[in-house]
Amino acid sequence: MALYMVSYDLHGLKKDYDKITKGLVNLGSVYRVLESQFLVSYAGNASQLRDYAATLVNSQDEIFVSLITSDWASMTESPEELLRFINANM
Repeated sequence: MALYMVSYDLHGLKKDYDKITKGLVNLGSVYRVLESQFLVSYAGNASQLRDYAATLVNSQDEIFVSLITSDWASMTESPEELLRFINANM
């Protein structure tokens, strides 16, 4: 398993945040970093995760998936919780 960051922007009139949130959470080990950004522990590659996430959004929406390495930084409300999640999933 690898740790990926999934970010998205939902555009248009029909923004179904609940659908993409539940779809990502259903993958298993997931951590919400920011409003539209999740860390996801995933067995496939970035393209496969992007393709899965694309089934959860509309065609005009945007998705970005990137592999998380040991070099990362954040400024979040719960940095200790985020660090625990990353250490447990990398």
